Amino acid sequence: VGSGGTSLTSSDGLSWSYKKVEPGKHLYGVTFENIFVTVGKFRGLHTSNDGKNWTSRTISGYSGNGHLYGIDFGNNIYVVVGDSGNIYSSSDGSSWTSRSSGITGTLNDIAYGNSVFVVVGSSGKILTSSDGSSWTERTSGTSSDLDTITYGDEKFIVSHSMGTSALISSTDGINWSSIGSAVSDF
Repeated sequence: VGSGGTSLTSSDGLSWSYKKVEPGKHLYGVTFENIFVTVGKFRGLHTSNDGKNWTSRTISGYSGNGHLYGIDFGNNIYVVVGDSGNIYSSSDGSSWTSRSSGITGTLNDIAYGNSVFVVVGSSGKILTSSDGSSWTERTSGTSSDLDTITYGDEKFIVSHSMGTSALISSTDGINWSSIGSAVSDF
């Protein structure tokens, strides 16, 4: 998914089909577990059974200027994060429940691994949750904006989207250590 509501699908990773999910709404993230769920600009939230035909969904009571930046699935729920500290969870991708993050800054991305959700955001914010409902702020060791997170090889890796700030890693989402810089000369 990407700019202008673009969605690309492929069954083999070589040939791709293009589709507009919702013109004018940038899409920032997508995940799959039984259905596809994508998030984006201006409360952009969509679901699809096949990745080609999309249904627009709404989150009632969403506060802030309406951007949803990250989504992941784990522990039998979808969790989305966005501006103004907004976190929402859903068991089916259609009905969403507001969760208190305890912060007001932008939450940029989320990953699930090792039985924990980890959210990263502005000013070095990191939050963790085992159930997607109750969230705890953690110390990242940086005040840089954290834009991306992924989980693999039994660890979380966090970086600034431009790759210019230090990379940090954790196996549990609680204890973080520096692993160097993503790019030494940009």
